Amino acid sequence: MFGTFSEQLKNSTKPVHTLLELNAKALESLAQQQTELFTGLLSDGVKYMETVSVQPELKTILAANSDYAASMRERLSSASKETYSTLNDVREQVTEVMTSSLAHTTEEVQKQTQATAETVQKAAQTTQEKAQSTAKATAKNTEQTAQKAADTAVATTQKATEKAAEATQKTADTAKDTIEKTAEASQKNAASATPSASSGSADKKTASGRSRRTSSSAKSTASTKSSS
Repeated sequence: MFGTFSEQLKNSTKPVHTLLELNAKALESLAQQQTELFTGLLSDGVKYMETVSVQPELKTILAANSDYAASMRERLSSASKETYSTLNDVREQVTEVMTSSLAHTTEEVQKQTQATAETVQKAAQTTQEKAQSTAKATAKNTEQTAQKAADTAVATTQKATEKAAEATQKTADTAKDTIEKTAEASQKNAASATPSASSGSADKKTASGRSRRTSSSAKSTASTKSSS
């Protein structure tokens, strides 16, 4: 990561270094041209002074002035052309550097954008895969939970049914025992009630005979009284 950052920093500062180098070369070239110009002008001035100082005639002085002016004009024209050529070269080089830097920057931005888009796409794909995996796991857990709940409900229902059947069977057995005991008790009561009924009938017959006898005695007594 540090190597990538250093490379990016180097690439981003490369145009600045190139421009500084171009400016330094241009200044050096311009300084050299100006030095040559002033040196030539100074040399021409010295020659002019030497020529004028040894020539007493006006015609010779005017010729020397004309030569000095032509030399100065030529030197200034040559210096201007060289300066313009130097500045034009610097301008072209600066334009080339800026164009190359802009193209490189655009390319880097496109690469970074593409890398970012790929990263985002991978992250989205990973997120989608994780979401699908989570959904599958959730569905599986839900299915297992539902199956366990169904199994538990079936087992609970089966146990409750078995307990209800056992309770019903116990109730039926208890009722059967109660009915049998009640029937035995009824039979015993019926058996004990039969002799009592027989003795009661005999007592009723004896009492009836006695009543009849008493009635006959009363009738006999009444007849005897009537006869008297």
